[in-house]
Amino acid sequence: YPPAKIEDSSAMLSLSRDNIIKADDIEYVTFEGITFKGNRNDAVVINGNHCVIKNCRLVDICGWAIKMKGENNIVYGCDVSRTGEGGISLEGGDRDTLTHANNIAENNYVHDWSELFRTYHAGIAVSGCGNIVRHNELANSPHLAITHPGNEHLVEYNYLHEVVQESHDAGAIYTGLDGAAHGTVTRYNFLKNVGNDKYFPCGIYWDDTLSGQTAYGNVLYNVTGKAFLVGGGRDNVVFNNIMINSEYPILFDDRLRDGMLNNGWFKGFGNMINTVRKHPVDSEPWKSRYPHLSMIKGEDADPEDIDYAANPSYAVVKNNVCVCKEEWGFFIADSVKKFGTVENNLLYSDESECIANEKFELKPEVKEKLPEFEPIPFDKIGRYKD
Repeated sequence: YPPAKIEDSSAMLSLSRDNIIKADDIEYVTFEGITFKGNRNDAVVINGNHCVIKNCRLVDICGWAIKMKGENNIVYGCDVSRTGEGGISLEGGDRDTLTHANNIAENNYVHDWSELFRTYHAGIAVSGCGNIVRHNELANSPHLAITHPGNEHLVEYNYLHEVVQESHDAGAIYTGLDGAAHGTVTRYNFLKNVGNDKYFPCGIYWDDTLSGQTAYGNVLYNVTGKAFLVGGGRDNVVFNNIMINSEYPILFDDRLRDGMLNNGWFKGFGNMINTVRKHPVDSEPWKSRYPHLSMIKGEDADPEDIDYAANPSYAVVKNNVCVCKEEWGFFIADSVKKFGTVENNLLYSDESECIANEKFELKPEVKEKLPEFEPIPFDKIGRYKD
């Protein structure tokens, strides 16, 4: 039975199993101001370069709203909602040569997606090398919001709220299982109300030895599980972030080292080595940009060698401000401290002790303790008026 009166409602039954737009090998084509609605497949699928989807509305799509593959493509100012799978997918760039695709998802509102496939279908997904996700708003999803496999992506100035509403072991911004995914920067994002009173997921989640990530200038507010979960990778950097009201502000474990030396639960050594060795890490430009990868050592190395692949080496966790009821909520494995840098992280029991206002500026006495903490440009986060 319907939950309310339906006399003034309408029903739509879609029969089309085709894409609404499908284009291959096109360049410099713009779709602007169009509503795409009601099909039983992905709505817009483009393989080409320098194409633009601008100020469009995509709604009631059974698959993905937009899939674009190529370089220098842009999805701008679109409203994406009620999809069965994901929202916007941008693929492009060459990982072996670290050549950027420069595909951009900017100033979009993506909400109420993943209605049929409840997990692992992001609101915005980028893959390959050198793509950008910025100034978007993503809201109301059962699972992850942004995912970014590959290298040298930029995820910045996004506002994520009421996401990951139906899962524990998940993250609002999530990627994993790649020891050579270096160069991606996640900065100046506002994550609010991730999870709820039934589910306790993560905010920013670098899963199962994901390596080479940098996150700074992010505000994570009311993430019910772990604001940051770093799953034992290498070359991961977390600094200048604010984490408020999470069970764990940050949990940085050494799951791969523990699995190798103590028979722990994680057995992913082969995956770590293989994801590194499948790329030309001994050649340029890899060797100059990411020298630690060319120095990595395999299973026969000394476990106390910083370049032993299982060690969470070259980590940096510093100058973060955390609000958590329990001190154990800030957990850094001993090997992370041994092989990296962990310093100047402040832990408070209530946000009134450290936060000055709704823009998450720090109180003067907190600034004195963290003189290197740079103000977060909170006013610039999220969508903007064009």
